[in-house]
Amino acid sequence: MGSGQGTSNLSQEQANKLDELYRKSYQETEALRKEMREKREELASLFRSDNPDKNLIDQKINELNRLESDLDEKMAAYDVERRKILASEPPEQVRNKGWGGMYYGQ
Repeated sequence: MGSGQGTSNLSQEQANKLDELYRKSYQETEALRKEMREKREELASLFRSDNPDKNLIDQKINELNRLESDLDEKMAAYDVERRKILASEPPEQVRNKGWGGMYYGQ
């Protein structure tokens, strides 16, 4: 299973649903994560320039913040769906099963 969900106590149906959800979410956020990496590189380049332009830096920060907000919304939607699948699990186990490194530029 690619989701890193720690599914040893799950039914096969739950494990399959989690895997499908993970794969779908990963694919849906792939372009967004790539764009975030590119914006971070652009921002770093702006800071390294001989004469950093504060307006350009602020613009890039705002672009990056918008992308991070979009990703946060997608992460929240993923987590809600994941929790639905894990509804029969004890609450402490649901809280401990995270995104499995899917997000934030990976």
